[in-house]
Amino acid sequence: MKKIYESLKQLLHDHHYDRAKRVLVTVFGFTFLLIGLAMIFLPGPALIVIPASLALLGTEFVWARRFLRKFRQEVNRVRGIIFSDKSKEPLVDVEEVDPTILVDIRYATTNNFTGKILYPSAKCLLRQSVAEKLSMVQQELLDLGYGLKIWDAYRPHSIQKILWDHMPDERYVCHPHQGSMHNRGAAVDVTLVDKDGNELEMPTAFDEFCEKAHRSYQNLPPPILKNRQLLEGMMKQFGFTGLATEWWHFNCDGGEHYSILDTPLDNKI
Repeated sequence: MKKIYESLKQLLHDHHYDRAKRVLVTVFGFTFLLIGLAMIFLPGPALIVIPASLALLGTEFVWARRFLRKFRQEVNRVRGIIFSDKSKEPLVDVEEVDPTILVDIRYATTNNFTGKILYPSAKCLLRQSVAEKLSMVQQELLDLGYGLKIWDAYRPHSIQKILWDHMPDERYVCHPHQGSMHNRGAAVDVTLVDKDGNELEMPTAFDEFCEKAHRSYQNLPPPILKNRQLLEGMMKQFGFTGLATEWWHFNCDGGEHYSILDTPLDNKI
């Protein structure tokens, strides 16, 4: 199966990348030809043609970036079909997959609803395909001047028991017998930041367990509703579904097929 996947990936790569290359080379060549002719024969109008041509180049670069992102998404989808045994998919460090994503693992600090340090390390881990999907969300947000900040990702099952002891309410914390999607490496707690890394205003603080944190809660200022909607829309676009009672929590679609883990966060991966 792995050989079939690699062959398919190479076939897709050769076909789409060659097509993209031909289009870009043609557009770039034509654009530079316009600039050259304008500078030789029309030095006055060239002041208009050159900026317009450079704007066209910028548009093509954006197109190419979006095209390659969609290509990655399709390869990941095909891989998910072929590799049906998700239990063997490894955990990866999100910061290595995409260094532009900000990480603030709250359970590695006392700044969480238990007031205790629960994680021995602030390492941010997810299943490989989940991390890659999250990276696609990040790249899309960067184009809009925003980004992601992660508060929690993979969570060892033994920690789930501690959280349940502090908050035995299944609206907010999964019962340890069932196991959380966090325990499977397939859920993230995230928020939005601006281009300078400042958090955008959201309905509540992280892990503020109340009605105001519910996605259905509407009695909020328009800018906050807009921020919540932007985050949810972007996550949904790349295969994440939000928890109804926590605006910050998103499960990767199909994540229930991953096995529950209790791998310590300070283990080498």
